[in-house]
Amino acid sequence: MSGGLGLFLKGNGDGTFTEIEPEDSGIWIHEDAKSLAKGDLNGDGAPDLVCATNNGPLKTLVNQTRGPEARWTTIALEAGKGNPTAVGSRVEIETNTGAKITKEVAAGGSYLAQSTATLFVALGREEWITTVKVRWPRGDSSESSFEMFQSRVMLRRPETR
Repeated sequence: MSGGLGLFLKGNGDGTFTEIEPEDSGIWIHEDAKSLAKGDLNGDGAPDLVCATNNGPLKTLVNQTRGPEARWTTIALEAGKGNPTAVGSRVEIETNTGAKITKEVAAGGSYLAQSTATLFVALGREEWITTVKVRWPRGDSSESSFEMFQSRVMLRRPETR
C-alpha cells in the first residue's frame, strides 16, 4: 500500500491470484501507508487488517465477508517457554476435499508492525480440515486429526523427553 492505492490480491484456489481494485475491495488508504498487520480483531475467525500511515491515524479494516463462501478456521500453536507462539513452525494442512495447504508461523514481515501468529485458513462451504501436521521449531513433529468443521484449533507442542 502506498500513496493511497491499495493492491489486494484474491486467491483463485489454484495457486494464482486476481487483482481486486480498491473500489471493489474496499481497501482504500488515502494517506501514505507505512505498515500493515493482520489479526482477528472482532473474534469472528476472519482476518482483519490494521494499517499505519505517515503522520496519520491508524486505519482499521474489518473483514466483512459473510455468507456460505466465507468459512475460516484459525490455527494457533503453543510451544511453551522461550517461543510461546511457536514461531518457525511449519504447518501442513489437509482438508476433506484433498486440498493441501502449507503455512509457516512467522514473526515480523511488515515495517513497524507485528501480525498475530495465528494462522488463517480459508475453506469452501462444505470443506473442513481433516489433518494438521506440525513441524515444531525444535525439529519434532505432531499430527492431529479432525472429523468435522472446527472454527478454531489450538495445538500445543507435545512434551518430549
